[in-house]
Amino acid sequence: IKVIMWNHEHFFVPYYEDSLNESVLVRESIFNKVSVVLWLTEFSAQLGKIFCDRVGVMKNPVSFKTDEKWVNRRQNATIISVARFDSPRKHLDYLLSVFSSVLKKLPNAKLIIVGQYDLEMKTEVTQGRSLSSLILRLKIPKENIIFTGEVKDVSKYYKQSSVNVMTSEREGFGLIILESASYGIPSVVFGGGGMEDVLIDEVEGY
Repeated sequence: IKVIMWNHEHFFVPYYEDSLNESVLVRESIFNKVSVVLWLTEFSAQLGKIFCDRVGVMKNPVSFKTDEKWVNRRQNATIISVARFDSPRKHLDYLLSVFSSVLKKLPNAKLIIVGQYDLEMKTEVTQGRSLSSLILRLKIPKENIIFTGEVKDVSKYYKQSSVNVMTSEREGFGLIILESASYGIPSVVFGGGGMEDVLIDEVEGY
């Protein structure tokens, strides 16, 4: 019987997430007991070879089809960001800081934040204060930022946007980058951290 172990996260996530720390010890003992160890990116697979040479890469697919054309939205200063923003590692704090810098050059810019969020969450960046207080401190006007919460149909928000920003530092696989691209939207992301398999710098985004 062939046994597949599929790690559905970036290699380093269990080292950073307290709730996953125990899985580090468990998974290392399993690596050499299975037929193959699958990862989401080439980077994670290369690290996985430290423990087992039977590795492979199985990436996430985009689960929907779109007939959207590549539309020139340069005149549209609307940014979209899609994530579970109730998790600190998705870095809503970074996103808000980046957007405040954008507003200094483009005062009419809008930011659409799609997904769960918790504005009372405190992070290292906010230095023990809430995200709602960070918005006030950065002087981001309410009319420039839209929180949609979790939605079933994100397509209407993609269609309004001209660029996708992903501020998560570590992703198993940047699926949102592929979703955005299917709507003709380039992405701006952190280098490394799971996005390097998905986006070619200065070709498909930055």
